[in-house]
Amino acid sequence: MAKRQRLANNQADSTSSNPAPRAVKQVKGRRGKLAMFPTMNLDILFEILTYLSPIDLLHLARTSKVFRRMLISKSSAFLWRSARQNITGLPNCPPELSEPQYAALAFEGLCSGCGKKSQNIMWQFRVRLCIECRKRKFTQPYHGECKAICNMLGCGLHDLRLLLPEGSFINLNGWRTNLGYYVPQVEALLKAIPKLSPAELPGFVADLCQKTQTINEHAALCEAWHESVVRSRGLEIEDLRQDRGKLLEAKLVEEGWGDVIKYFGWERLSVNTKLISQPKALTARIWQNIYKPLTACMEQWRELMMEETLYSPRRRIFVEAWGQFVASLPSPSSSSACLPLPADVDICSFGPIDDIIRSPPEISADAIHLQLMQAFPQVFVLVRQWHVDVARNLASLLPGFAPSDGPEAIFARLQLAKSVFHCKNSRYCKMYYALRYPEILFHPCVLYGPLIRRTLTIPEEIEWAMANALNGRPLNIQNFLEVHERTEAVANIMASCGKDPDTTTKEEMDSLDPRVACQLCKECGKEVFMTWQTAVQHGCNHGGFHSCTWRMADKAEEEYIKAREGPAVLYHCPPEKYVYYCVRCPRRVPSWGRQDLEKVKNHLLMMHDVLEPLEGIDYAFDSNIVPVLMKGVVATNVEGDVHKGL
Repeated sequence: MAKRQRLANNQADSTSSNPAPRAVKQVKGRRGKLAMFPTMNLDILFEILTYLSPIDLLHLARTSKVFRRMLISKSSAFLWRSARQNITGLPNCPPELSEPQYAALAFEGLCSGCGKKSQNIMWQFRVRLCIECRKRKFTQPYHGECKAICNMLGCGLHDLRLLLPEGSFINLNGWRTNLGYYVPQVEALLKAIPKLSPAELPGFVADLCQKTQTINEHAALCEAWHESVVRSRGLEIEDLRQDRGKLLEAKLVEEGWGDVIKYFGWERLSVNTKLISQPKALTARIWQNIYKPLTACMEQWRELMMEETLYSPRRRIFVEAWGQFVASLPSPSSSSACLPLPADVDICSFGPIDDIIRSPPEISADAIHLQLMQAFPQVFVLVRQWHVDVARNLASLLPGFAPSDGPEAIFARLQLAKSVFHCKNSRYCKMYYALRYPEILFHPCVLYGPLIRRTLTIPEEIEWAMANALNGRPLNIQNFLEVHERTEAVANIMASCGKDPDTTTKEEMDSLDPRVACQLCKECGKEVFMTWQTAVQHGCNHGGFHSCTWRMADKAEEEYIKAREGPAVLYHCPPEKYVYYCVRCPRRVPSWGRQDLEKVKNHLLMMHDVLEPLEGIDYAFDSNIVPVLMKGVVATNVEGDVHKGL
C-alpha cells in the first residue's frame, strides 16, 4: 500500500514539474508582421504614415503602447494633419478637439455616450450619439435649466440659440423636434455664470456668442462634407450593383432563365433577390459560391411565373367546375348527420386535382375542365382522410391528447361538450365566440387571412396568387385556434346538471336542454336562467369563466322559464356581419361563400332559378359563424314555488 502511495506521489511530482503547455490564443489574420515596424528609421516611418487616412492612424495607435505614445504625442500632430489632408473636402480640426478626437468623431462610427454603433454625427456638439443617448443627453428650451440660464442673463428663451449650439432633439416619448440643447453644455454654462462678476458678464456673453457662431459655421461645413461623402458612396455602391447585375443577367440568360427575366423584368428580379442586388463585384469565385442558391431562387421565380400565367387560370377553371359538380349533388336531409365539404383551396390541393392543374401548358382549358369533372368522384375518398387529419390537429390542442389515439377516439373527444375552442385572430372572436367541431370548420378566420398585397417573399407571392385564385388559404388550425378558457365554465355547467364533463357529449346536453342560473348574478339581486350554451357565453361578463357557479332549475322552474323565453337572437353581432347560406346547395366549408342576404338571393336566382326565395327553405342564417342564442330569463323565487318574470 505504501509503495503504491509513493509511486503515486512521484507521478504527481513529475506531473507538476512539467506543466501542460498553455493554449495559444487564436487570432484572426497573420501574427507579428508589424513587430519590427516601430524600430524603423523615423523619417521612413513618418513618410509611410503620411499616406494613411485618419482612421488608419487611429487604429494603428490602438495596436500597441509604442504606437500609442508615438501617435498621441503633440509632436506627431503633423501626421494627423497630413492624414486629414488625404481626405478631400474634410474641414480643419476645430480648436476644442484634438486631431485623434476629430478623427474618431468623423470616421469611427461609435456612440460617444455608450460605445454602440451610430451613424448620427452631431457636428455642432462634437459628438456622435445613438438614439437612446440623444434622448438622455438633450433638453428642451423650456425646461428648468434653460429657463435658469435665461433668468441669470436676463434674456428670453429665443436668445438661447445665440449662446449655445442647437440641434435636432428626440425626447423620451420618441417625438422629434427641431430644437434641443446638449445637457453637458447647459450644465457647464449654469456653473460658469454664477462665478462671473457683473462687469465680466457682458464680455463673457459676447465671447460665447462668437464661439457659438464659429461652431455653427464649422458644423455646417462638416455636414456638407459628410453629405457629399454619403452621396458619393451611394453612387459608388450603385455602380457596383449595376455592374454586378449586368454580368449576372448575361450569365442567367446563358443558363436558360431568359423567359423568367423577360416575364418579370430584370429590375424586379434584382430588387427582390439579395444575391443579385449585393454591391459587390462579381468574380469567378463569387459566381461559383452563389450559383446553387441563385439557381434555387430562380426556380422559385419560375414557379411564380407558372402560377400567375398557367396555374391560377386553371384554378379558376377548377372553382367553376367544382361548383357545377357540387350543385349536381343531392342535398342531405336536415336530420342526417354529415360532415361538410372542404373549401375549394383544400380540394384543389388534393393530389389528383393538383396533378391536373400542373399538367403541361399545351393542354387546353376545355381539356382541363373535362379532366377535372372526371376526377371529382375520386375526391370523396380524400375528403374523408382530410376530415381525419383536421380532427387530429384539433384534438392535439386538447389536454390529454395522445398521438397513438385512433380516429374513433379523436372524434369522440371532439364531440365532448367541454371541447370548446376559440379563434386567436381577433379579440372580438376570442371574447364572444365559443367554437366546436365541426362548426369550427365554418369559421371564416380559420380559412381566410387578410389577402392584402404587400412586400412579400417569393414563396409568399406564390401563396398569395393561389389564395387570390381560390378565394382563400388552406385550412390553418394551429395558427388560429386554441382551447378556450371557457372549458372550465362548461365543466361547471355540466356538473351543476349532474353530468360527468369527461364523458358527456354536446348532443347529450342538447337532449337534456337544461336551464341553469348564474349564482354570481344572484348575488347582485337577481337570478338569471338560461340554456346551457347561452350560459357558456354568459360567463364572459364576469371575466373569469372558472369562477362562475351555476344552479340547475327544477321541473317547475324549467316549465315557467321555457314559457317565457323569447326567440333566439344573434349573440354580439351587428347587422352588417349577418351571414347566410344556400339551403339548396350541399353544406361546404366555408358556408356558401359567406355572403350577405342579397348575394345569396342572387345565387339562388342564377344557380337554382328561384325568383322569390324563402327563409328556411331556400336560404338560412349561418349560425356556425355567429352564435344564435336565447336570452336569459330573469326570475325571482318567492316562497319556493312562485315565480315572477321581471
